[in-house]
Amino acid sequence: MKQYNNSIKHFGFASFFLISIFISFVSYSQNGINYDELPELIAYSSESMPDKMGFKNYSGDVIVPPIYVMKHWEWGYEDLVAGEDCPGLGTFTCGLSRVYDNERGYGYIDYKGIEVIPCKYKTALPFNDGLAAVENDNGWGYIDITGKVIIPLVYDMATMHRYGYAFLGKHSTNSKDRTLYAIVNNRGEILTDFVYENVVGCPYFSEGLKIVKKDNKQICITPEGQTVFDIPSNMSVLAYFSNGLIPYIDAGDNKGRMGLIDNTGKIVLKPKYNHINCFFDNGLTIVSNVFYEDNQRKDLYGVIDKNFREIIPLKYKDLSLNGNKNQCFVAEDWNGKYGLIDLQGNIKIPFKFDFLSGFFNGYALVSQNEKRGFIDEKGEFVIPPIYDGATTFDENGYAIVQRGDLCTIIDIEQVPLVPYDKYERVYLQMERLGRLHAKSDVDVHIPVAEKVDDKTLVLVISNEKYSYMNVGNVMFAHNDGNGIVSYCKKSFGIPQSNIMECTDGTLSQIKSSISWLQQKSIVGDYDRAIVYYAGHGIPDYYNSKSYILPSDGNPLDMNTALALDDFYESLAKVKVKECIVFMDACFSGSNRQGRTLTEIRGINIKPALPEVKGNIIAFSACQGDEVSQPYASKHHGIFTYFLLKYLQSHHKDATLGGMSEYVISNVRNISLDINQKQQTPIIHTPTNSSNEWKSWHLY
Repeated sequence: MKQYNNSIKHFGFASFFLISIFISFVSYSQNGINYDELPELIAYSSESMPDKMGFKNYSGDVIVPPIYVMKHWEWGYEDLVAGEDCPGLGTFTCGLSRVYDNERGYGYIDYKGIEVIPCKYKTALPFNDGLAAVENDNGWGYIDITGKVIIPLVYDMATMHRYGYAFLGKHSTNSKDRTLYAIVNNRGEILTDFVYENVVGCPYFSEGLKIVKKDNKQICITPEGQTVFDIPSNMSVLAYFSNGLIPYIDAGDNKGRMGLIDNTGKIVLKPKYNHINCFFDNGLTIVSNVFYEDNQRKDLYGVIDKNFREIIPLKYKDLSLNGNKNQCFVAEDWNGKYGLIDLQGNIKIPFKFDFLSGFFNGYALVSQNEKRGFIDEKGEFVIPPIYDGATTFDENGYAIVQRGDLCTIIDIEQVPLVPYDKYERVYLQMERLGRLHAKSDVDVHIPVAEKVDDKTLVLVISNEKYSYMNVGNVMFAHNDGNGIVSYCKKSFGIPQSNIMECTDGTLSQIKSSISWLQQKSIVGDYDRAIVYYAGHGIPDYYNSKSYILPSDGNPLDMNTALALDDFYESLAKVKVKECIVFMDACFSGSNRQGRTLTEIRGINIKPALPEVKGNIIAFSACQGDEVSQPYASKHHGIFTYFLLKYLQSHHKDATLGGMSEYVISNVRNISLDINQKQQTPIIHTPTNSSNEWKSWHLY
């Protein structure tokens, strides 16, 4: 099956290097590669020195001039020992990026552009799980992010770590003069003997299993080296497990045909297809078979499910999963035209385009008569095909378009956001725009209210930037506040006159905003108030009381902060039937990255949280001494992201009770998955209150 890159194949630009190394920053690989989600430096090359690489920051300042070499492996060596999705040079993982110097070899730089691990290795793989495989004149081994040798560099081969495990190879003259492998973990412990053969190609465990060769036969093993099942000699397994299944090639009577076995070794699909992909998250996979018509070979593509039913017949020239959704397939017919089909094979968009990228954030890049434009999910043009080249819209709603030799960035309104320029400089501007105005899936598809809600008041305080020395900023607080305001306006239908925004509020500004809320409720007839705060919270280290820290506050002087007791007392005076409070802040003395707010106090404490009174229901992002964490790939705090996600996905039936269950469950799980820290939201209700609040409708 042909593979299309939605940004490169149909763009027509000369500088493709940048896209190839940045494409993975926004998400984690399904195969356990932990990319740095928000790298502080961007690799670049120039037209005058295309084989050289340097690094810039998001303002375009050169931090590292182009002194490193764009090293390429001619025979796919990295694919063998690290997999096809091995992060390239210039990609940051574990806070470090590989670089290469012709004279000295491989090394690693940090976000300051400093070569923290000198260029001295013959070969080096990216860091993952805290370790990197490197090679010097004596052999292969592993180092940690400080450059300390964890496993001596004396071995013949080492693969990249994934999910905490890797393979280490050692030459064995007692075994037909070949390299045998052992399993190692990310603590540097060798878990098995050197007994496995030929683990390269897909050199990692998938779903806790790996197909290896031992004693000249294939077996399936666990990371501890336990054999799960043997593979018959007439069967060859090369891929990885997905949805509990793995494709195999029949080497017997059906030589060359592929079938499927499950994770117990049972044949669940006999050899039937010329090719079977690994399964997607939606439980489907693309298959193909070879047919001949008038002595011409045709590879026909279709789709099967986990029960091996052909839900899309094998009749297409090409098939690929639709963009960043799992709900449709982009298909090419035998006239060379592209369209969109759903999971049942029904045509959603007719086959009339010369190219169709798949949908990203609701829009697809298409080509007609050698020009590029964009369509919506109904197949109608939102931007006509007028450009010579284009990328798909990214997660922030931006696309690069080309006219002649020059490019610019547009949004969906087709407004040029930067002057037309060379592609490399425009791409750097796009990265900067994405950093400054980052959006996620909850920011671009906001449900629209059917009627106006003029009975609700809203106060949104989003403190991201702090002026007092040594107090760090709150990552994504502005995005959080903007998201809440957008949903209040668009989804709730609340007019702007009922909304007070306090951005980077000082102590006096926060108090003034609360006073506005009180006075507005007195002079009008309102049913509900929604109050949101994102920013720093701090404890009093002497009595453990909790405080909101204004943008000009000193965390060592409680007189410059607002006591949480006083905050809730003020809200109790707002004349509404329901007052709903969302606090995306922690009060342990730490910021969203888990570091203490100042260098003066290096301790965290468990704060005392106040009781709420009256008709207030308060949702707090975390408990006790936990930290309110960021969700970097979504450009929001974890707590706020799932608040918005619930509102987005439950537009017709959103309740406070449903929201609380959804947010608590998702925040608890995701915080452990992406940050390896516990965060559990908590709900504060007045003493002796009933559970009536759970049925309160949000829309």
